[in-house]
Amino acid sequence: MALVAYFVSTAPNITVERDASRRNRSRPSPQRWGSQKYIMRFHTILGLLFMFIFMNAYAQDPLPPIHPMNAFYKELVSIPEGSCAEPKYTETPRALEEVGVVKLQFEISAEGKTKSVQALNDLGNLSALSLRYLSGCMFPAAILAGKPVSSQIIVPVEWKLDGVTNPIIQVNDACRPQYPISARRRQANGTTKLIVRVSETNEILDVSISRPSGHSDLDQEAIKAIKRCKAIAGTSRGVQKEKNTIVTIDWRRD
Repeated sequence: MALVAYFVSTAPNITVERDASRRNRSRPSPQRWGSQKYIMRFHTILGLLFMFIFMNAYAQDPLPPIHPMNAFYKELVSIPEGSCAEPKYTETPRALEEVGVVKLQFEISAEGKTKSVQALNDLGNLSALSLRYLSGCMFPAAILAGKPVSSQIIVPVEWKLDGVTNPIIQVNDACRPQYPISARRRQANGTTKLIVRVSETNEILDVSISRPSGHSDLDQEAIKAIKRCKAIAGTSRGVQKEKNTIVTIDWRRD
């Protein structure tokens, strides 16, 4: 903006005095006035041009770092061999037929080393196993302006057993939890974690609270809404079976 102010201020400042005795001296000739108008227009256009260049150069957001790819652990083929232990089932989660995808968030140094890692979703034993096996991973460093920089990535880790699936809760507009008026007035936020029991005939048998949000009206609305949903039964060895699944509801007011 300083550039614009400078170029506009250099345009001729032509005034007409009220004093009749000085009127003739202050009024330019028609030829001179015409040339001065062209000069003013030129300076104005030049000032706008510099303003456009200035704003276009500095008003844009800085380029973000180029992060390593987000993918399943097994697809991160550029990880040096031996930098991570291969995730394996232990006796308890295998016996409980626990399956699912754990999302791990890694903080990566400029050298590609894991500075910290946390599980973004809670799948109990599977989350603990994921953290245990993958906390020492190496990753390709992010590159910014040709130099390695620290970065953050999210890696989904899939745990599966042959013939085993979790029940699926089909949340749609008919059963989506609605923000209670009482909670809205208090601007209440939180996360409700539910355990949903689904029969082998695709019926929701029970909904209970595994982890409350801290607000009873949010938790009760979550239970009522999920009970209205339809479900698909989980399987064990390829056969539909009565099983539990976890549903997490984030309550956030913008």
